[in-house]
Amino acid sequence: MLVTRMRGDGLYDANSDMQRCILEAVSPLIDYAAVRAQIPTERTFTIVDYGCSEGRNSVESVKKIIRCVRNRDKSKWISVLHNDLPRNNFNRLFENLYANPQNSYLDSADDELAHLGGKVFAFASAASFYGRVAPDESVDFAISSSAAHWLSVLPDYSIRQHIFHAFAEPEEKRKLSRLAARDWQRFLLARAAEMASGARMVLTMGGRRLCEDGGLDDFGGREIFVLMNDVLKELVDEHRIMRAAYERFSLPIYCRSVEEVRAPFNDNQSPLPDQFTVEYAETHNQKCDRFERLRLFGAPSDYAEAVVETVRAYAQPVLEQGLFGTTEQLSKEHSKTLEILFSRMKDTIVKEPNRYVFEPVSLFVVLARN
Repeated sequence: MLVTRMRGDGLYDANSDMQRCILEAVSPLIDYAAVRAQIPTERTFTIVDYGCSEGRNSVESVKKIIRCVRNRDKSKWISVLHNDLPRNNFNRLFENLYANPQNSYLDSADDELAHLGGKVFAFASAASFYGRVAPDESVDFAISSSAAHWLSVLPDYSIRQHIFHAFAEPEEKRKLSRLAARDWQRFLLARAAEMASGARMVLTMGGRRLCEDGGLDDFGGREIFVLMNDVLKELVDEHRIMRAAYERFSLPIYCRSVEEVRAPFNDNQSPLPDQFTVEYAETHNQKCDRFERLRLFGAPSDYAEAVVETVRAYAQPVLEQGLFGTTEQLSKEHSKTLEILFSRMKDTIVKEPNRYVFEPVSLFVVLARN
């Protein structure tokens, strides 16, 4: 089972500028959904963020939703549930909520929120979002950003010659796509049970555009995944990583196409067409101003550092688990191996920063609960 997490100790928060840019880009869709979500008359309005990580970006997105709700009903009580896996750094989340009052949606010192009224309460849930997180028909606004592309497990059959699904052999791709389809169905069925009629859900996730001529699909950031794989192969040849461990490992990430996202809602054998209406589902090439400025005008070393540390913040825990079989403290030897991996990646990007453009393809989805 996948029991890992993003890197803790504030390192994910500090290296999640791209994720924040994705949230800023989807902001109009959050507004669109928040003014259409039904506000219950006899209970609190409940917001759930599925995959909140350390909370820097989660708090900002929830703040935006609360403002929309407050503009519609100034007296409404609101509860917010921040959800992530058990090994998530929830201490950092609570610091963002309670120890950083100038940014938290809980603080009455925020003038814009204060004049709209308080009555907001925050909670946390340490459960996989591939299962139930909240009670039946209790969620009025669901949001999940840069999370639903993570698979529920580290597949043990994986990819022999690469770490990313786009480069898998045909049969390997079929296995991974079936797993991703099952995960997507499980995610949606759990949300269907939790969301009230009239609720809205906004999702961002890694996406890809299908190549019509049979070539490699466009998923963005391709060269960075190729670079990581090339360096890992070097480390295998140097006997720092066991070849068998490398060959059975792949990043448990799956970038869906729009067609794959829509598939369950077009399946007459699935209950989902009756549960949800797809109001929006499109891919977007996602740029981050910080990365663009560093690449074009900054020192190449600064750009390389920013890109690799961003990748490291989400990839290192699964590399530890998948390559070295641990979710606890790494041995000194294995720690050194990972340091070499990321150091070599930085050195390569410094030499050719324009080759390693960090521009993922994101999928933006808005669903209405029928």
